[in-house]
Amino acid sequence: MIHNSKHDFIKYLPHTIAKGLVPYGIYNFLKKGRTSSYTNLLNSYHKSQKIPFSSGYQEAKLEFIQSTISSKELFSCFVHQFFLPEGFGAFFDERVVEYPWIFANLNYNQNSKLLDVGPALNYKFCLDRLLSSNPNQEITMLSLTPDARCFYHNKVSYVLGDVRSLPFINNYFEQITCISTIEHVGMNNQRYGATVEHNPEDYIVALLEMKRVLKNSGALLITVPFGTYEDFGWFQQFDETMVNRIVEAFVPTEHSITYYKYTDKGWNLCSSDLCSSIRYNTHRSNDPLFYTSNPVCAGAVACIKLIK
Repeated sequence: MIHNSKHDFIKYLPHTIAKGLVPYGIYNFLKKGRTSSYTNLLNSYHKSQKIPFSSGYQEAKLEFIQSTISSKELFSCFVHQFFLPEGFGAFFDERVVEYPWIFANLNYNQNSKLLDVGPALNYKFCLDRLLSSNPNQEITMLSLTPDARCFYHNKVSYVLGDVRSLPFINNYFEQITCISTIEHVGMNNQRYGATVEHNPEDYIVALLEMKRVLKNSGALLITVPFGTYEDFGWFQQFDETMVNRIVEAFVPTEHSITYYKYTDKGWNLCSSDLCSSIRYNTHRSNDPLFYTSNPVCAGAVACIKLIK
């Protein structure tokens, strides 16, 4: 049997990207402007057997996220909540499902105002995607301390503040994103240049503040580490009771919750009951995690969409 090698390559490219079997930048071939030091970091990570948090890990993870949201087939899995290909995001942390889920649930209406609490979207590839779909969008980044990355030339606004006391008027934003941030609210944020405290219930205060500045019919997109409840001092892992409290306190006109779980076959959709006993992995091992059941960080995430 004769195979069309070019056709087969294109057909199975999303699956090979998902399994980490090809360089993550291949979806765009060789990126223009990539520095040799950046390429060396990627090569270092792959040569080290993909050990989490080793040299080049962050760069490889961001490349993987970009390849996912750039792949029509892979991105549609998040849009339509299809199961992901086997091996998706293995040896990477939960960001590889959080980012595509966020982009799949954003509304790209003209003249919309977006607030990113965290801010996790403060990367060029995120802003390029947002602004290419809606060049008139107003993007505001809220953080406790200044971020070294700054894209003010793209008309992105940066505001320093506490999500529990937002410096915005009522009903201002059409959309708010909060990627793995609310679990840190009221906790020891000294590592982020903020104060030491322990008020784990304050995530509800933050939630209600985000609701206050959100317009009617606007969407709040939240992701949190999910499983059995754990208090690590600087953050807490949410359980089903806490996720339900978010929905009950917000009183949405409509909502949805999507769960993703890490297994020996990578990240994939999961029901809440099959994630409820998962513990957070704080051990940063020197062993490769490819096709093992040990998560890099969170073993599961809850992705919550709330419509005001």
